[in-house]
Amino acid sequence: MKRLFIILNCLLLLSTGSLLAQSGQGKLWEKKIFEREKQLEIQIALRTKLLHTSDSLTSAIQNIKTDRSLNVFQRQQLEHLLKTSLENSKDLKHLDHEIARLENQYQTKLKNIVAWYEQQIDSVLNDTIEGSISKKKQKLAYEKIKSLKTWRDFYSKKMKPLSIKKVPGSTVAIDEFDSYQKIKQKADLLKDQEEKIRKQKQLLSNQTADLENELKLRNRMNELISDTYLMDYNTELPSQSVLAIDEKSGTNKTLDYNEIRSDAFYATVPSTLDAADVLVLLVDVSEVSTLDLEQYIQRLRLVDNQLGKTADSLQIKAKQFYQAAEKKKREIQK
Repeated sequence: MKRLFIILNCLLLLSTGSLLAQSGQGKLWEKKIFEREKQLEIQIALRTKLLHTSDSLTSAIQNIKTDRSLNVFQRQQLEHLLKTSLENSKDLKHLDHEIARLENQYQTKLKNIVAWYEQQIDSVLNDTIEGSISKKKQKLAYEKIKSLKTWRDFYSKKMKPLSIKKVPGSTVAIDEFDSYQKIKQKADLLKDQEEKIRKQKQLLSNQTADLENELKLRNRMNELISDTYLMDYNTELPSQSVLAIDEKSGTNKTLDYNEIRSDAFYATVPSTLDAADVLVLLVDVSEVSTLDLEQYIQRLRLVDNQLGKTADSLQIKAKQFYQAAEKKKREIQK
């Protein structure tokens, strides 16, 4: 039986390698990711060098400036240092823009390849769901999914975490002496806050949907384990370190609820207009236990619900303010 398991693992490696080889797009993304990483390393090293040069120039300029009576040579030297410092600052600013551009491209490539691996996982899962398959195929499917998931998590770890930042709160009220333009500005402010919060809600909804898919994947992998290993009395169950998920503990190092303030999930609408404090959305949850993941999803749903209520309240208030502005305009025209 162990020999059969080894054979299945070999078949898995061949199958996964074949799967990657068949996808020119997947290999292209892997190549692009490697290229962007090298480019970023070069640019960041160059930036470090420019920063060191900037510090040296600043120090040299300060040393010359301390001498109140500068001779002609010192003045020329100071002018040269100031000119060089200005050029260095321009180069640094240009380099920062280039690094930001490369980073955006890098993150896009990471999203593409993570999405590609998820598509491959979904494809294997669909094959296991449609009709009945043999125990041998179930084992092979489980190992293939685990391998694909490992690569997906590898690239997910490289992605920047998303975040939801608190929309600045403000008390907005109409004064009887406010002009039409003033009232309309206040209405525009409320509308702008509403749009920002709706964008946050969409971001949060997407994150929640992704995590729910992760839960489904873990549950399906558990089902495959139950359908194969538990039914084979001659085969030992994989250790917890081999399984894709770890149910031994409800705690983990990745997710710390203490870092998220309790008021991040409550809002006093419409007085302060604060729907959520800064909330970091996890991109990689491979090291988060299923128990913590379920609790994290519940908290995200709570924030999502509160954001929706806040946006709806702002929409109503903005409409009232626009109506008040139009009323003021009609009064002026009389």
